[in-house]
Amino acid sequence: TFVINWPLWKDGGMNISDDEHTIKMYLQSSGQRSLEIEEGLKLFDQILSQSRTQTLLLVGRPNRVQRFLGLSEEQLCSSSINLSSYFGKGRRAEMKGLSIEQCLEWDLKEHISQLLKIPRNKLDLEENLSDFGFDSISLTEFAKLLTNYYGMEITPAVFFGYSTISKLTQYFLIEHSEVVQEFYHVDNVKEKVIPDVPKKSVLSK
Repeated sequence: TFVINWPLWKDGGMNISDDEHTIKMYLQSSGQRSLEIEEGLKLFDQILSQSRTQTLLLVGRPNRVQRFLGLSEEQLCSSSINLSSYFGKGRRAEMKGLSIEQCLEWDLKEHISQLLKIPRNKLDLEENLSDFGFDSISLTEFAKLLTNYYGMEITPAVFFGYSTISKLTQYFLIEHSEVVQEFYHVDNVKEKVIPDVPKKSVLSK
């Protein structure tokens, strides 16, 4: 018999509330993020192959999750088991080997290409957005698209101060560094074992 204490899933029925604001506040306060379906399925298969009968999964920032659980650094020790490879939800296969800055440029070009029907190879990083054909209506649509994609509020006013793809990339890297780092992150997911709680593990990114 296996007991798996799952975190919140991004999609599906494993949630604490139908209120998005409540869910967002809970995740932020505990240092967690929602578990992606692909991550959950991979972890499920790997957990079943382990000898432990109970596993606690918490996905997020290790130091904040640690404080949320009320554990000291000394109470956690890393095992040698590498459960999975954690990728931010924006990190796709075609971005393998790219830096976070390059991932940002990739996605910005992709969004502009789809929105304005312009081939990606025609989008120069230093060219003004207005030269691509953006107007007040399409800039508003672009802002909404980026807001939904990254989960943070972007207003059309941003594009007047950061009027090229290159400048917009730097805006995201500087003004929304934490969100962007999480979105395109790639790292190893390690299993954390709590020594004084047998057969239970804490998963952090």
